[in-house]
Amino acid sequence: MQISIVLCTYNGSKYLDGQLDSLVQQSVSWDELIIIDDASTDGTVEILNRFEREHKNVKLLIKSKNAGFTHRYEEGIGVAAGDLIFLCDQDDVWEEKKLERMKDVFKETDAKLVFSDARCIDSSGDSLGYNLWDQMGFNKAERLQMMEGKGMLVTVRHNVASACCMAFHNSLKKNIQPLIHGNKHLLHDRFILAITVALYPDSVKFIDEQLVDYRIHKDQVIRLNQNQDSHGSSSRVEYYQAEANLIKQILGRVEEAVYRRGHYFWTMRSQSQKLPFLRRFIILNTLFLEGDYKRFTNNPVRSALGDLLG
Repeated sequence: MQISIVLCTYNGSKYLDGQLDSLVQQSVSWDELIIIDDASTDGTVEILNRFEREHKNVKLLIKSKNAGFTHRYEEGIGVAAGDLIFLCDQDDVWEEKKLERMKDVFKETDAKLVFSDARCIDSSGDSLGYNLWDQMGFNKAERLQMMEGKGMLVTVRHNVASACCMAFHNSLKKNIQPLIHGNKHLLHDRFILAITVALYPDSVKFIDEQLVDYRIHKDQVIRLNQNQDSHGSSSRVEYYQAEANLIKQILGRVEEAVYRRGHYFWTMRSQSQKLPFLRRFIILNTLFLEGDYKRFTNNPVRSALGDLLG
């Protein structure tokens, strides 16, 4: 199985060397590294040019106009030729056996997509004492659902796989391309996972190991959303609308009852926030009695009360 890695960069000179070093030190070699720089203005391009000169099988594309990381990942995935495609962030560090461990899962199973956990580190590279799955809320119950082929019940609720922790088979390109483009809540990694889970529910596998050092710092493009119900009232409507929009876009590719119901739930939850208390109470009470809060939130009672009381 040939391996392609897609790395997108933008003003990442502060941490980029560490990530590149970890790619070189992998226990199994990659066949191509596609790097797309999104019009960086710091020293990123100089680092990339030097790396390209020093290593084979590196395809470096320097863009003159900033288009955003989702567009650049879309380009990179589009030209990736390997059997397995790994997505890579500019500020993390990969464990030495990441490629090997994930490749083994593809070889030993019928996996279409594999993802792992990650260790959370700070800007200095020191452990923060927790892992990514804990912060995302990917608990034991949800892991069991994923193993039983019921991953849609997880992905309609929230994201559990960061792009830097996932790899997927090249054959998925026809299903996931083009990637979605939108605001900060419409993330390509959740989109890729959700569509794969819907099309191949028994072919999404996860590794309960921390194969990436996931760096959390003030300049990162995607911030870790610890809990979907932790948003303050000022951003509540915007967040719920984004969830409904995300699932609507997934429905454009996959026709599944779980996503249809999820879209209805997030839409009604969003609309209710703009209504008088009595009408809001009726809508939210209906959603609660129908079991939607239990299906689509991590803390149904608290979530319902939070929506009701603002």
